[in-house]
Amino acid sequence: MKVSLLKISRKKEVIKRVELSEIAKMIRENPEKDKVFDLRLNYQFYKSQRLPDGQITLDDSKHTVNLPRLLFAAECMNYKEMQKGLKYNGLVVVEVNGLKTYEDAVTIRNQAARMDETVMAFLGASGMSVKIVCRGELFATSPNPSEGEEKLPTKEEEIRLYR
Repeated sequence: MKVSLLKISRKKEVIKRVELSEIAKMIRENPEKDKVFDLRLNYQFYKSQRLPDGQITLDDSKHTVNLPRLLFAAECMNYKEMQKGLKYNGLVVVEVNGLKTYEDAVTIRNQAARMDETVMAFLGASGMSVKIVCRGELFATSPNPSEGEEKLPTKEEEIRLYR
């Protein structure tokens, strides 16, 4: 299953479709560890705010956290400078934000990782939040669904309602 990795390159947003296993490896190896270390060190002094496009600004737009963002719900691509969804995969991210300490975040991450429904759980860049990736499904229309019956919405209108 592929997800979308969004990053800013030369002042343009670039979208790369990446396998979920590669994302897990990237999170473990952390190629952006210097930026994450600096953010975690100074996060308590910043006034952070999430923008509508998912970016996070610090101290009233003076600083932007320039880390890659992940879109787990779908594979996307840039088409004429706009995001276009290619395939909806039904992954849902539950965020636990506003935790007091790094240790609280690690505890919650470890508890979430033990749950059967969890596909992936990891700490946010600040070290004070946890992102829990789960697989969402719609209930089948018939009581005994056949294997061929689609459980994820396919039309854009249905996808918007599903989120």
